[in-house]
Amino acid sequence: MEGEADGALALDIGGKIHPPYLIAHEAKRGIDASDLEVQLLGEMLAAAWLNWKKDDNPEQEIFGCYTVAATWAFIRGIVRDIDSEKPTFTIAFAPEYNSVSDAERIVQILKAIVAKQHSKCN
Repeated sequence: MEGEADGALALDIGGKIHPPYLIAHEAKRGIDASDLEVQLLGEMLAAAWLNWKKDDNPEQEIFGCYTVAATWAFIRGIVRDIDSEKPTFTIAFAPEYNSVSDAERIVQILKAIVAKQHSKCN
């Protein structure tokens, strides 16, 4: 499994970037769109591991999204017991959204993810 994230959202506290809480993966117009979900899931697992290394919480929540042309898909993941022999990765998929007709909903989802992460820091 391999992948390279196209973007991420992460907290910036005091000028220091913390491990990401949302990973973004883009496939331009469907080119290289094979196994897109698998690539994103691998990137999300890597981000969850970075977060675990930072805070040692046995349960890590991580979000991901991928885009293909005008379509956005969001994934929420919970990684449990990442340091064990058999960690678990539970995922939930949101419906796909069109960046033209569903732009407001896409922004609402992104804002909700950001607000959730910022509330954890306060």
